[in-house]
Amino acid sequence: MTTKLEAAISCKESYFKINGKSRLVISGELSYFKTDPIEWEDRIRKLKASLLNCISTYVPWGLHESEKEQFSFSGRLDIAEFVELMKQNQLFGILKPSGYVCDEISGGGFPSWIWAEGVRTRTGDPAFLDYLHRWLDTITPLLKDTQITEGGNVILWQVENEFGFGNKPYLFQLANRVKELGIEVPIVLNNGDYYAEEGLLGAFDYYPTPAPDQIREVAAYFQNYRATHPDKPIFSQEFEAGWLNTALSSDVTTMGHLPRVWLESLSKLAFINGCAGLNYFMFAGGTDPGMQPAKFFPNRYYNEAAIEEWGELGELYYRYKTTHAQLLSFESLLVEEPEIMTGSEACVEGVPSEVLVNLRGKQLLAFSNASDEIQAFTWESELLGLVPTLTVLQPMETKIYPLHVLLHAGLKWMHSSAEILYRDAGVCIVFGEIGQENQLKLVWNSEFLPHVVDSGAVQTEWRANELTITFTPQREDQWICLDAYRIMMVSRERAMHTWFGPEVGGKRDLLISDLYYADWSDSDDGHIQVEAELGVTHALTVIRSADASMKQMTYTAPDAIAADLQETAEIMKWDICQDWEKSFVSSEAAAKKTKLGSSFEANGHNDCGYAVYTSEWISDGEEQQLLIPEVNDYFDLFINEEWIASGQRTMKLRLNNLIAGKNSLMLRCYSTGHDKDMALDPALSGMMLPLYVGALHYEELVSWQQKMLFTKEEKDAMFEDKDLLLSYHDNGYAQAIGIDIGGLGKETGNWSSFEFGSEGVLIKDANIDYTGSGEVLNRTQFYADAKYAGSRVLLEVRDADLIYALYVNGKHLAAIWQGWSNWGFENSPKYWDITSLIQFGESNQILLRCLMGPRGGGVLQPASVSFYKTAIEGEANFTPLASGIQAAIEGELGTYEQGSLKGLIARQEGSLIISRSQFAYTEWADLVHPMYIELEGVQDFTLIYVNGELIGKYYPGGYQRRFYVWRSWLKEGDNELALVGKLTSSPQPCIKIGCYHVKMKDRIVLN
Repeated sequence: MTTKLEAAISCKESYFKINGKSRLVISGELSYFKTDPIEWEDRIRKLKASLLNCISTYVPWGLHESEKEQFSFSGRLDIAEFVELMKQNQLFGILKPSGYVCDEISGGGFPSWIWAEGVRTRTGDPAFLDYLHRWLDTITPLLKDTQITEGGNVILWQVENEFGFGNKPYLFQLANRVKELGIEVPIVLNNGDYYAEEGLLGAFDYYPTPAPDQIREVAAYFQNYRATHPDKPIFSQEFEAGWLNTALSSDVTTMGHLPRVWLESLSKLAFINGCAGLNYFMFAGGTDPGMQPAKFFPNRYYNEAAIEEWGELGELYYRYKTTHAQLLSFESLLVEEPEIMTGSEACVEGVPSEVLVNLRGKQLLAFSNASDEIQAFTWESELLGLVPTLTVLQPMETKIYPLHVLLHAGLKWMHSSAEILYRDAGVCIVFGEIGQENQLKLVWNSEFLPHVVDSGAVQTEWRANELTITFTPQREDQWICLDAYRIMMVSRERAMHTWFGPEVGGKRDLLISDLYYADWSDSDDGHIQVEAELGVTHALTVIRSADASMKQMTYTAPDAIAADLQETAEIMKWDICQDWEKSFVSSEAAAKKTKLGSSFEANGHNDCGYAVYTSEWISDGEEQQLLIPEVNDYFDLFINEEWIASGQRTMKLRLNNLIAGKNSLMLRCYSTGHDKDMALDPALSGMMLPLYVGALHYEELVSWQQKMLFTKEEKDAMFEDKDLLLSYHDNGYAQAIGIDIGGLGKETGNWSSFEFGSEGVLIKDANIDYTGSGEVLNRTQFYADAKYAGSRVLLEVRDADLIYALYVNGKHLAAIWQGWSNWGFENSPKYWDITSLIQFGESNQILLRCLMGPRGGGVLQPASVSFYKTAIEGEANFTPLASGIQAAIEGELGTYEQGSLKGLIARQEGSLIISRSQFAYTEWADLVHPMYIELEGVQDFTLIYVNGELIGKYYPGGYQRRFYVWRSWLKEGDNELALVGKLTSSPQPCIKIGCYHVKMKDRIVLN
């Protein structure tokens, strides 16, 4: 008996079944919170026009509950309205409300206040789960009725993101929680099938490196996944469709330019090799306003997306639209024909070795160029009944050719050198390169040949009931009618700019054109909405689905107002001031003071300002050693009012020429709110551990031993009878499964010693699968001389693989979860004060219990212990000053510690300057004119405000110099731009405003 859920959405076969029909899920990521709400419907319609059938979005906890117990679901956070717009446009939805979302936003989506609560995020910590459950208990009922089982459009639900391996109980309790709250649709987890159990759908992120030699790897990946998961839909929750950039990178992305043809090939290769669904990430670029981006990420999120941040359609958009039309034309074949043949199995001759051959169900033939040179070849297949046919492939290009496909009851397509764009029971569109001759082979299955009419430049040849059509694509559309069936022959460029009406009875109205954009959504009155170049004439071919009738016409977009639009204006007049009006700055941008404390005692994190600390200590000599164990980002060190050094996160250095007696120290921290470079886990702004001075002794721990604690099979057996365990990150886990850590540490047998190598160390003589599901124990010892009694003892762990428990002399000291196993502690040292656990005059033992990751669950660099004479710590000794830039915005630069803070900045980098200027803005209802602010010649970090809204952070040398300005931030008439930074560089900076691209919005009469 079919259940309510299975009738709506089922994942129990190799393809998704939605409302009883097997479907390909072709989805695109569109983040509502990164998009101006005014533009939501525009972006949704443009995604739909590209023939996507689904939209996916994360739902970040930290934005919706930015203040503790105060939830916001309005404005750009009105997720319910966003999902309703998706439904109105007949698009499925994938919702991803969780604690951690990543999405390159600050804190990975966690609210900043969570770090003040002393909880361990992404674990079974009961205190953390209380907060997380409160969020789930709020957001889930709000969106429950959007499920397809409730008459809505949401087909999948995600409860965590990119979690890594190891903590099944944590994820399963999240899944169970939302199920209890009424979520019925399949719950998806993007960790492959590691967590997939009954009711959970395993998915994966897919970001291969663009390169010709990766073409075969892509095909093999999906084929292998299909072979090992024959009864589950293969779904990529994040599928490469562009790439991100860092704020300091001067290139378009951190992988450089991603060839458009490569990205187009990826989706073709995925679906032809068994993929059931994918979610392009990101299909539409967005904006992370103000301080929303993660550390060192720009405000512009995702470069080279199909739809740019400001809404412009790029080449990739048109390539994807063409691919989607092809795939949906053969959707039934893809979801019903499981057989996939590759290479020689396909029995196609004449294909060079540089070209990959895939054959799906003997009806879809794909060629992929796995080289960096153009491949031109003539192929044939006696077995498949294919005569010699020419194909030309650009580097990394994939072309799909249908074979032996029924077009309608009396007409069968055999094969062609041209590609099919679209087909239904009344019309077929084929396309090729301009000037390149193509042949099309058809069979007419009737004793009476059809009446043939064509556009004049088409050649036809009959042999019995077989018809060969020869044509050469031109700038003008060509056509041939066989009785009532119409075949259009167009150029690739016009195929890419063909626009599709809504599907009715398996057919669509069609507009073949060179138009930038056309929207059929409101075409019932005989009009369609278009966006076009001002004053340009376009040739249009309209085909009606009802009878395949055709109308050819021209359209010229108006240009009367073009002269009235000022494309670019340079801002010349500035009001330079040192004071700031509080009313100008939104409350969200207000600075929060940083206070000293443990790593979770913060009242929020403070992005991109400064936290300045001062203190004094007594030195008994001219030379001592200083340890800065942990600062959350870059910092500058001043001793006795002189600059000594700058560093990142941690530093050891010798201090020379100290004063015998009182010495002063100042530490200026660049507070960006994340605990390690390029990661997304937030921490304190500024200092995180005390500073230590006067080292007496330093010792490296190089003699480690290892033993296998659990294999994957042993651990799985432990879970069989336990529905929910405590997190792996604490000692309660060891107790829950009956492990005596102290006893393990004292064992002498079954330990294998190793030495450190340049590649790090992996487990030796152990049968491991590197899935992250085993555990490894690491042991070392050191002697603490009694003469050091009374000193501080610090332990440094430089690099280990997925640490989650640290023990000293059998006592649990710390629990650390690194998330991504290959990050570990690489280039990110961590220090622990182990003074209270040390036995002076005796040998001491350190145990490190690691979750087995790709690097083997071991210690990968020597650790160390150090004995220090004293430590600078505590609120009484350390005085935190105001936090530079953000404090200045609140007016505190002139009133709070003005002398020391301003003097320090002026002495080192020049004074902060707040610059303001007026600019005019006019809204044209019939014009697309997204506005930008461009900074040229600005040499320092600068904050950008529009009408009091912090919209962006400028990093000198970075790729982003233009900042998209949301329409909802602007007002008709006068607007105010303000820059906060050190704008005293020479030459004088140039600030411009302008428009990215200007298009005319119009309505065309088609009847």
